[in-house]
Amino acid sequence: MRHRLLALVCLASLAACGGDREPLAFPSEPQGRLLVPEETESIAPPATETFDVDGCPVNERRMCQEASAIANALTQVDVDAVFTLSRPTTVPCDDVDPEIYPQCDEPRAGELEGFVVAGAEEETFVAPEEDYREQLAFMRDGLDPDYTDDLGTGEYRIIGLATCEPGERYELVYVVGLGDPESTLPADRFLGTFELTEDGRAWASSRTTLDILSDWQLYFDDPLAEIGCGPIEPWGA
Repeated sequence: MRHRLLALVCLASLAACGGDREPLAFPSEPQGRLLVPEETESIAPPATETFDVDGCPVNERRMCQEASAIANALTQVDVDAVFTLSRPTTVPCDDVDPEIYPQCDEPRAGELEGFVVAGAEEETFVAPEEDYREQLAFMRDGLDPDYTDDLGTGEYRIIGLATCEPGERYELVYVVGLGDPESTLPADRFLGTFELTEDGRAWASSRTTLDILSDWQLYFDDPLAEIGCGPIEPWGA
């Protein structure tokens, strides 16, 4: 069984949650392979690094304002700001593949409303606000700045911005070291994205992905280069 921290909005079970569900929890012991921290001399950009609009690698200034705000919120570990910069979505089940949106297999599932979240696998879930806030809380409380590997420390590091559809859809890509703050289990390297789309001339994150880097490696030869919906350009390029 692949190792997965259950605090990720209960992705594997949201399709069956429906009403009440058990509180989210971390596994009590490792499940599958872990990324073991490696000693390294490489240093990731500091968490205090700021991302201004002028350094945005694409020519879409209003989107860049929101992307820079999310990047700064991440590196400052301000999950309340990340929530403010996120937008709930309505997903009509008649318009999507239920193999990708398994919640649409539920009886009478006409529309899904909430925050779109996913991991390395193609299954995508629409989480209620409470669950999305729990994922963001995990991203704050699980941060392990002492984690190190060949990508640097565990602090949030912005990899860059990918263009999905020019003028319509972009993805901000980042890495971070996360673990259970109440456990002695080692942290893992996580890789994630925030997808930015426009609605009424207002840009916001309408979809987020987050998973352990080793899980992304099951689907991509080089996730750090290929996870984006297009070529990933570094901020400031």
